Amino acid sequence: FEYSDTVALKYAKVSFDSLVEASLRLKVGYKEAGYVIELLENGEEYMGGMGYDMVGDATNLLLGISNVQILYLSASTVE
Repeated sequence: FEYSDTVALKYAKVSFDSLVEASLRLKVGYKEAGYVIELLENGEEYMGGMGYDMVGDATNLLLGISNVQILYLSASTVE
């Protein structure tokens, strides 16, 4: 399994229990990244869905591949 894309607002719940190896490269779009950086530079806290637009939420995707035996994550995915 290999997936590379700009992070989506939300992912469906998935389960890849039999997956042996996966490579994941997610990145935040330039507009969204700039929005979060501007908030942080102004001393504001990024609150996700609590008053601010959500940049992206890959929680369901990451939970779905959490049992993969070999998992490669790019630096941008970890960030």
